[in-house]
This record gives sequence, structure tokens and C-alpha cells, in this order.
Amino acid sequence: RTQLVAVYDSETGGVRGLVVGTLLGALRTAAINAVAIKHLARPDSRTLAVLGSGFQARRHLQAALAVRPFEEVWVYSPTREHAESFASELSASPDVPARITAVPSPADAVRTADVIITATTSPTPVFEPVWLRPGTHVNTIGPKFQDVHELSPEVARRSAVKSRHFARAVAS
Repeated sequence: RTQLVAVYDSETGGVRGLVVGTLLGALRTAAINAVAIKHLARPDSRTLAVLGSGFQARRHLQAALAVRPFEEVWVYSPTREHAESFASELSASPDVPARITAVPSPADAVRTADVIITATTSPTPVFEPVWLRPGTHVNTIGPKFQDVHELSPEVARRSAVKSRHFARAVAS
């Protein structure tokens, strides 16, 4: 999807330019979620689960690694080859100090993660809330509507810090 971002002059409020493209939107969203990880995840967080292996997932992993020294990253995708390719490609980057491993199920990624990023287009929850350990930080970037969402509404109900947007979207 192509996105349009308006850039405004901070002094006059006038439009300085328009940026068209998909990368800027992904970087903006990843940066916002990286700030959430930096300030809301437990300081001792060392394990990261990424559910999804597409365009957004790449940017979010890179941003998360920029704000936290994750040692282990587990990647799950319904298509095993996609998860393995994602793990292999990002592991080869000199900017990625963590060990990245493709795992066969979302449970394998979620059950021991300190931080979870869900970066999918799934219309149904991608993991079971009972797999979450207390204190796990979860960032979701996928759909959030009454009948379509990648997280179970139970995750929002059990959360200490809630996204008002997510909570409203999945309210029963």
C-alpha cells in the first residue's frame, strides 16, 4: 500500500512537502513501537518473539534491536520458508547482534519471550493468551477491529498498559 505523509513547517504550520511511499510508513510505525519497547518493556528483557516475516516485521525487528540488546529472537510465520528466509537474511546483517531463529509454532516463539511483536495481517488471533508470561510486553501492528484482530481481546483485558484504540476496537 502506498502511503502519503505530509511534512509541515514547525514555525509556520505550512506544508513543506509530501512524501509518497511505503517505507516511510513502516519506519514511522516501527519507531513508535520501538519507543514503547524502550520505555514499557521490562529493563531485563532479552528475548524477542516476532510473529510475521513480511515487510513490516523486518522494520519492527530492526527498530526493536536499536533500543534493546535482545540476545535471542524467535520468528514464526505460517509459511516456514518465509520465517527461515527472514531469520537467515536478518542474521547475516552486521547491524543485528541477536541470534535469530525460525521456530515451528507461535507457541515456541511466545512462551519464553520477554517482548512480542505481532506483525501480521491475520484476521484472527495469532497466539493464545495463556502462553504469555506475566510482565511480557506485546506490540501489535496488525488489524484491530471488532471482528478482525491479530490479538485476542483477552490480551487487552489482562494488560497493565492498554492501547485505548485496541481496547475499543475489540470491545464486546
